[in-house]
Amino acid sequence: MIPDRVRPLADATQELTKRFNDAGKSLYLVGGIVRDVVCNRSREDADYDLTTDALPDEVEGLVAHWADAVWTQGKRFGTIGFLHAGHTFEVTTHRAEAYSPDSRKPEVAFGDAIEADLARRDFTINAMALRLPELVLID
Repeated sequence: MIPDRVRPLADATQELTKRFNDAGKSLYLVGGIVRDVVCNRSREDADYDLTTDALPDEVEGLVAHWADAVWTQGKRFGTIGFLHAGHTFEVTTHRAEAYSPDSRKPEVAFGDAIEADLARRDFTINAMALRLPELVLID
């Protein structure tokens, strides 16, 4: 059974999840939105941060004709942002990061494992994901 507080997340991501699943790609909600629903602090105006095993070009292709607007300034880091039905989404390819001592910009390596992506996150509370469409918590 899905708790009532999670239902808005399932509803808002249902079409997007179907697009990814139909393409054979995984999709997970991550970060603050998961933290907030676990802590029962959900907000209706929340942005939807997601991660996937789809590469940035694949993500862009999956949302290009569906989204109301698409932005790609984070594409080299694996992030495609878009607006759909009044919601802001950012989908980032699973990745690992390495920092050289002389730069604040990471070297990014894309991956296909949710566990590796969660391991790089800044706070333990942000290293949780909800697998879509099942809404299974991965911690």
